[in-house]
Amino acid sequence: MIVADQREANRPEGRRILESLGNPPMERLAYGDYAIRGNSYQVGIEIVTINGLMADIQSGRLDTKLAGCAHDYDIVVLLVSGLMLRTGDGN
Repeated sequence: MIVADQREANRPEGRRILESLGNPPMERLAYGDYAIRGNSYQVGIEIVTINGLMADIQSGRLDTKLAGCAHDYDIVVLLVSGLMLRTGDGN
């Protein structure tokens, strides 16, 4: 069963994902945006944008997020959404 974090309904991208998933049940998840709950396992899914990922790395928040997910779930999936464009110097 898929469960979505309640905060996902506040984001335009989250609302689109919720709709595409058939509006799964929602609850306040301590960590992660979505949880897949199986009979003997739980998968936590955290979705971030590229800018959000960079900000979380710089602030140290990514460590907290992933450590919390690792504590709450058997498997953790970090999805990074968005386009990554090369700069003019090829980087």
